[in-house]
Amino acid sequence: MKNALIWYALIILVACQNKEAPNEIVVVLDEVAGSGPFYPGKGALSAISPEDELAPLRENVIGLPKELDSLVQIGQWEADFVQWIYQGYHNQLIDSTLAYRWLEDLTPKEMAKYTPEMVDGQIAIAFGHNLSGQKIVIVDTNNDEDFADEEVYIFSEQDSATLTATPNSDRDQIAVFPVVVDVYDGNQAREVNQILQIDPLTHNRFWVGTLGYRRGEVAVDNRDYYVSLSNGFYRPTYETDDILVVVEDSLVERYHHKYSPDSVLAFQEMAQLGGELYQITDVSLFGDTLTLEKHPKGEAWQGTQLGATAYEIDTTSLSGERYQLSNGKVTLLDFWGTWCGPCRSEFPFLKDAHTFFAGDQFEIVGIASDRRKTLVKFVDENQLDWTQIHQGRRNQEIIERYRIDSYPSTFLIDEQGKIVAKEQKLRGHQLAKTLLTKLNISEDEFAAKVTAGSVAIQVAGDDRQRWMISGDFSDNQPLPLYLVDKYWQRGLDILPGDYSYTLKALGGNSESYEGSFSVDGNTTEILLPKNTQL
Repeated sequence: MKNALIWYALIILVACQNKEAPNEIVVVLDEVAGSGPFYPGKGALSAISPEDELAPLRENVIGLPKELDSLVQIGQWEADFVQWIYQGYHNQLIDSTLAYRWLEDLTPKEMAKYTPEMVDGQIAIAFGHNLSGQKIVIVDTNNDEDFADEEVYIFSEQDSATLTATPNSDRDQIAVFPVVVDVYDGNQAREVNQILQIDPLTHNRFWVGTLGYRRGEVAVDNRDYYVSLSNGFYRPTYETDDILVVVEDSLVERYHHKYSPDSVLAFQEMAQLGGELYQITDVSLFGDTLTLEKHPKGEAWQGTQLGATAYEIDTTSLSGERYQLSNGKVTLLDFWGTWCGPCRSEFPFLKDAHTFFAGDQFEIVGIASDRRKTLVKFVDENQLDWTQIHQGRRNQEIIERYRIDSYPSTFLIDEQGKIVAKEQKLRGHQLAKTLLTKLNISEDEFAAKVTAGSVAIQVAGDDRQRWMISGDFSDNQPLPLYLVDKYWQRGLDILPGDYSYTLKALGGNSESYEGSFSVDGNTTEILLPKNTQL
């Protein structure tokens, strides 16, 4: 009898161990206050004047204190901006020309999500200063179009200090307003509770966003996973284009740090659960459930997230030559635009990557958004000497496959076609650090490349402050300095003479200094003092 029981227990154990992970998982998610593992999002709060073309749609709010009448502006937050436009058009508050700026690209299926009935999905917000010059807001939290029953929120110095600090759970407690708003769910308007947070500090403007995310738990292969879901903090609903997902194997009650954009999953990306890959395939309108489907074993995993195989690119470059991504090189794929300021800010670092690393092992490929003629001229004038591909209509499929919706967007793809780094790991000075690791190049070898030249420029400092230098020796183009032996250094090939320079720090403390130095036939190193602060 005892042996039989042992055999029975072993059979049950083996059966449990051989139990396959489910093909589909529906994660039930509960609402959680705060921003959790996500960076809070927000949009600019703008006043709607009587002359504004959308003024007929604005709520007519009463009850503003008379002493504030000339000191504040009235704006609003919309739970669903498109519904707001749609109902305004169908109720003849705005004309078709104005409405179709936002409605013309909607498919019939997408249009069916909205109703011509008036849905009270707007919250009025008064914002500005009081008589003492303090920043204030009044929020119509109960959505009754009356400020008389609402409190005036005055932003304190402590609020300012907390809101400007590194995002963490502490700032989730500042300037929060529980509101009630109506949202159309496809069948009827339903009342929804939402939390708004208002930030009056960034770029001297008032900003508003929602505060709250969803979290649930799922077990796969006897392991518990915790799934967090965000909609970008702009509205109560969860649209597939906006959702962000974080999967963790332990429960975190208080987040002191946020996940980088590289670590957050988007719709149709893969989460790893119990040794299996699961694709995010659906989300309910209010984020109550998230559906994951198991990726078939043996089927290639293509995508734009870390670990996925990058989509093949087979096209013609700007110079007329055929280009294929699957060429055995490590490739830095850079989506950019000639009109994009942040893209141009990366040029000095991309030029250095091309100079110091490009060859049989590594290449840079730019895919640029602009008219072809403009692009050709821009590439030539800015000496972008790596492969460039014109986005254009012919290559629109590349943009769609790589889900490019902002610039710059950057991916590092290894010899086997796997995505091994992206975005922030490939920006600024971090680009060189990432390439050293991925290309297996030693720091000593890189230091020799960086300091090569007739003269080595040096600035004392550490890794907390990064530096760029420009001057008449570089045609006033900025050149990155790199940290070598406790000095920020760069080698230059320059002739004897007198040179002026501007030294600029990058990061939170963006100091700038100017000065001059001289070079004679015996000069090999120049330690720059921080002479005159600009």
